[in-house]
Amino acid sequence: MRGSHRNAHRVPSVRVDAVTLGELEQSILSAYSLAYDRARTIVGDDLAFDAVHDAIVGTLARRPFLPRVSPWYVVKASTTNALLRRRRERLVPVENVDDVAARDRSDVVQDSGSPLAWAVAWETIAEREQAERIRAERAAARTMPLHVPIAEILAAK
Repeated sequence: MRGSHRNAHRVPSVRVDAVTLGELEQSILSAYSLAYDRARTIVGDDLAFDAVHDAIVGTLARRPFLPRVSPWYVVKASTTNALLRRRRERLVPVENVDDVAARDRSDVVQDSGSPLAWAVAWETIAEREQAERIRAERAAARTMPLHVPIAEILAAK
């Protein structure tokens, strides 16, 4: 039957409150290093930290709806998050179009008259600038101390 899912609706999640804060914290702590290693193989050192922490935040947000949690749940969530992050990093919109058009890129390809060579050179420079900006943001984020322990965050929810 063609088009049978066209008007399908999503069933709302059922709150089960089966996972305690202690179980969740134990799973997160035991899975953190493996989750980081898996994410690092996918997106590298700079983005692995963010991928794992976003996965942990997502797991914390879904805690009331989870029937159980294990370290592998956290590892799988961070792996999925790293894959999505790698996909998202490939397509980054330009912040200021006028800035890009006005840049002097004559130092990249000196003697090339080919428009294709110039386009490749411009893309290379844009990727380098983006990578440098991301590295600087990640380095600044790593230097910021964590003021609130995880137990206080969990207890607030």
